[in-house]
Amino acid sequence: MGVAFAMFAGLILSPFMIRRLGEEGYGIWALVFALIDYYDILDFGFRSAVVKYTAHYRATGELDQVNTVINTALVYFSLIGALVLLVTVLVFRSLHNLFQITLAYQPQFAALILLVGISWALGAVCHSFSASLEGFQRYDLYNRTWILYNGVRAIGCAVVLLLGYGLVPLGMTVVASQVMLYAINYRNFRKVVPGYRFDPRGASRAMLARLFNYGKHTFLANSSWQVVSQGPAVLIGHFLPAAFVGYYAVPSRLIQISVNATDSVISVSGSQTAELTAKDEVQTIPLLGLLVNRYCLMIFMPIAVILALYRNEIIETWIRNPVYVMYSAPLLPILLLGAIFVLVGQVNTPAILYGLGKHQGYARGLVVEACLSAALLAYTIPRYGIPGAACVAVALMILDRGIYTPWYLCRVLRFPYARYMTEIYTRPLLAALPVIAVAYGLKATVLPGRSLLEIAVAAMFAAAAGWGPGAFLVLEREHRSLLIGQMASLTAWLTGVFRRQPAS
Repeated sequence: MGVAFAMFAGLILSPFMIRRLGEEGYGIWALVFALIDYYDILDFGFRSAVVKYTAHYRATGELDQVNTVINTALVYFSLIGALVLLVTVLVFRSLHNLFQITLAYQPQFAALILLVGISWALGAVCHSFSASLEGFQRYDLYNRTWILYNGVRAIGCAVVLLLGYGLVPLGMTVVASQVMLYAINYRNFRKVVPGYRFDPRGASRAMLARLFNYGKHTFLANSSWQVVSQGPAVLIGHFLPAAFVGYYAVPSRLIQISVNATDSVISVSGSQTAELTAKDEVQTIPLLGLLVNRYCLMIFMPIAVILALYRNEIIETWIRNPVYVMYSAPLLPILLLGAIFVLVGQVNTPAILYGLGKHQGYARGLVVEACLSAALLAYTIPRYGIPGAACVAVALMILDRGIYTPWYLCRVLRFPYARYMTEIYTRPLLAALPVIAVAYGLKATVLPGRSLLEIAVAAMFAAAAGWGPGAFLVLEREHRSLLIGQMASLTAWLTGVFRRQPAS
């Protein structure tokens, strides 16, 4: 439900923002959040360490150690928040000099950097609380909060834009919704960990060393990840006019909305792997990676086929700006290759490595990917523009996270690499063949994509063509039986609700 609400909000709000803010305004909006994401480097891997060790000590029943983990991390995050606030105050007025931002937008760019930087500093202090919810596997509370946050943020932004306000009031709305998110996460944390008492003296040097030893590899991975994920937007903003950041962001945003349904398993798998490791049930972990990756890919393939086949029609009817059809639509098939083979096909693999505490090799791979990415993007963008940036990003993504990272996981788990890769990709790709045939036939005949409704209907037929056979070709027999049983229970419950007579 949380994913569905976030997807709906993103699909509705993004084109509205583009039309209200204009091409350069939306490009600046995307650039600001790409820059602020670099503050995540200062996390130094402590958040993932909190997830790992709260899950571990909860599984072993050492609740006093849970308190030590949280207090130690809270002291660290408070210092980091203060540092972020200081850096933001020092640089927000002059940061526009690094980018091609017109004079009229420079004050708004500076104000946005200040606003979002303050919010990030406050959020850093609250990292321990949200990470503890993940470690305790309370995704019910975590996702309810995200539903509320996405709803407040989307509605608030829509109201601000309808009233005719611009970038700065929009930024204030986002920051207000983030503060609400932090407060609710803290309240939920107190419910889940009722015995917790904040005491800086409860922080431990030994625990700090343990969190650091785990987090130093996460730091390498996170810092490299920021270069890999936000580097294209930042370098596009440096070499090209700010509007091109928006042209690149639109297909990236569309794919991110699409992969949210599968991306949400990452946090679940990380804490689950940590618990299985603590209980000495490591032998089940390869199947956790293999089956979840395969199932996620089966879910995503009909979406990928529709996005690739109707790319021009989707951008045209969604954004309603021919310039975006010209610049953004051609990027969709390129970026979809990365989504299929990495963002979805290997969605679970890094999370398992984090849960095992064996993510050193993954971090080293990301460092190499980040270095190559920065060098190749700096060469490619001035010569080949945003299509060149997309090709570089996807090629490096597949080589590192699509080929090397699963090999490294199989080496850690002593599991056959060929079997791992074959069993992830073969069945979902076979199940996608009828999807391609159905979608192509519909586009050529009755549903050419003249409206979002036509595209949505085509997507429903494509999903039926893929998920129906996929339930038999892709799912394991026991999981298929479980799914059928759950659907039968849901049907019986809904039938009872509709047959129930109103009270007298």
